[in-house]
Amino acid sequence: MRREYPTQCWSCLGEFDAATGIWCACSAKSATKLCPFCFHCFCQSDVEYRDTFWRNAPTELKEERDLLKGAAGSSGEALIRSNLLSTDQLVSALRWQQNRGGALEDALVDLGFVSRENLELVVKRQGAATGTTMDLSKGLVDASLVKAVSVELCYRKKILPISKEEIGEKTILTLAMAGPTDVETIDQVQSLTNCRVIPMNASENDILDRLRDLFPKEIAALVAGESPEKIPVSSTGTEGASRTKARASRAPKRTPGARHAAASKPTAEEIEEIEEILEAVPTPAPAPAAASLSPGADPLALPQPASAVPVAPVPAAPIAAASPTLRAGGPNPPATPAQSAGDEGSALQTILAEAISKRTSLLQFEVRDSALSLFFRIDGNLFRAKLPSLASAAGIERTLNAVAALPPGDHPAAGRFAVKTGDRKIDVVVRRFHSPGGGSFLLKIIERSDFVRPLADLGPSALDLDRIRQVLALQRGLVVLSAPPHNGLETTRHSLMSHLAAERRRVLSVDSPQFVAIQGIRQQETPFPADAARCRAALAAVPGSDVVFLPEIQSAEMATLAVESAESCLVVAAIQARRASQTPAAILWHQVDPPTLASRLKLILNQRLVRRICEGCRKPSPVTDRILKLMGLTPDEALDLRVHQGSGCDSCGPLSPGYAGRVALCEVLEATPEIAALVAAGGSPGEIERESRRAGMSPLRAGCLARVGQGVTTLEEFQKGNF
Repeated sequence: MRREYPTQCWSCLGEFDAATGIWCACSAKSATKLCPFCFHCFCQSDVEYRDTFWRNAPTELKEERDLLKGAAGSSGEALIRSNLLSTDQLVSALRWQQNRGGALEDALVDLGFVSRENLELVVKRQGAATGTTMDLSKGLVDASLVKAVSVELCYRKKILPISKEEIGEKTILTLAMAGPTDVETIDQVQSLTNCRVIPMNASENDILDRLRDLFPKEIAALVAGESPEKIPVSSTGTEGASRTKARASRAPKRTPGARHAAASKPTAEEIEEIEEILEAVPTPAPAPAAASLSPGADPLALPQPASAVPVAPVPAAPIAAASPTLRAGGPNPPATPAQSAGDEGSALQTILAEAISKRTSLLQFEVRDSALSLFFRIDGNLFRAKLPSLASAAGIERTLNAVAALPPGDHPAAGRFAVKTGDRKIDVVVRRFHSPGGGSFLLKIIERSDFVRPLADLGPSALDLDRIRQVLALQRGLVVLSAPPHNGLETTRHSLMSHLAAERRRVLSVDSPQFVAIQGIRQQETPFPADAARCRAALAAVPGSDVVFLPEIQSAEMATLAVESAESCLVVAAIQARRASQTPAAILWHQVDPPTLASRLKLILNQRLVRRICEGCRKPSPVTDRILKLMGLTPDEALDLRVHQGSGCDSCGPLSPGYAGRVALCEVLEATPEIAALVAAGGSPGEIERESRRAGMSPLRAGCLARVGQGVTTLEEFQKGNF
């Protein structure tokens, strides 16, 4: 029987079973799972999320992934790209072939997934998957198909519709593409034409030449509307080529293989040019916002943010409506030497201005070769954002590395810079991750007034708040903060630090990276990611501390350090876990001695953030008993449950209609002698859960349903949280 694999979606933070989830149709080589709440896969998630997902994935899921990797470039992948086959059907066919032998094509036909005629037709057009390139000089191109897609989109995306024909009951469009793996463009063309698309590989210059032949006036107008450095070089575009070459001749030479090195290691001249141009940016009237994009520079004006155009949300199952997304601009062209450092700095300023205006808590840049994607996390949900025209992968990498003072190279690192907007000072903490063929930049936007809150504002009940305060007064022991990713652990950590500073305890916080400075706390920053050896050195450098805060536990060495240090002082550490009862198992997974952990564990504070209903448009939303039963509520839980929903208004905006901000849910597990005995014996999370409830712990499920009944949050958030 397949083992469950509870997973938190990187996009909407909903929890679902990835083991039984549907495979996405992006690419057989790197297929991932679809979230049933927002219908997003995690093909473009950050490096850390993907690594964690596959590191913890069950064996059966890894076997399916390896099967799909082996099918990359096969006729099965061509059928997936044509939307004639699902990835899950391909997995079934590959298992059939593995057990019975024979060709994959025969397995697909024998299982009834595709007809022999359709298979042969698709395989004939499999140029993109096999790496061959179409010769567009031969054959006719239907100009009406280009008009159906739009000349402007074909020119901008470097695509050319070739032919349209019927395959069975489906209409198939053959599309020549300079980037045949650009799934977003394929989806966009499918929406515009209502056809299934078969992508074919073709050279960019050949596509542009055919477009000029078919629509000379339209293409000339599009070219004339662009700056000289963006005019494509072509056999018929000699004027544009000469201007591009003239610009390139003034830029430093760079070999193709040096892109990452150049992006991570800006020269002193490049940094100086960025700072000079940013200082020259005028303050746009009437906006008073100002920003500083380099350490030590004067505050600078942010440009007015561009308005975001929301895409209509995709219908989901009852109660769980899908999240809206911003319209994607598609992959950006590779950076050219002609692009100035001022353009790169201006693009980052524009992105930051828009992010701050939309209450974004986290920006995420994803770099895949020369393609760049941008995401905003707002109220816990991730939205794809449209990039400024000047933004490029190499330019954003170079600018972030410079303004955040990140060390050269491709290794993980962290840095920061400050932004001012009016009287508000906002800190931006940058974390860099790299993987083969790309990388991620995560920008945490921190406004101190929202980030450091009193303990009472974190969401615990009066009883739990009293328990937390009593434990924080102890001389030694281990306090563990736990939550899934993106659920406010850093805010809770800093609120505990602020409380202890007011109590005048001698506190040392080892940060990696440091988010906010707390007055009265000794904070030592170690290189990111956290390393247990450096943390030990930081502790040794400041002896005699009453309370020690350690970075998140992500290794056996860090877990050992936390448990060992708890013998002589009070230690506060964090770890990722979905429930308080699962937290001991998460620590023991790092090979910690169970009896030692049991003797030193004092309290576990587990938390979750759920979206808050917008007060401006909140209204009752009757739900039938049948729906409540299908959602797993007991008769007692469903009894007299009043449900509310936000309808969307000007206050909550188009990106998160019906919601405004998030609210914390907490469960506090006190390490009673009975709990300690279970931990020492290696008891299961279920046993610890039952005992902790007998000891008076109020679980997250009860807390969420209480907030639903109070009209604070929705049943959708309850369902997504899998409480």
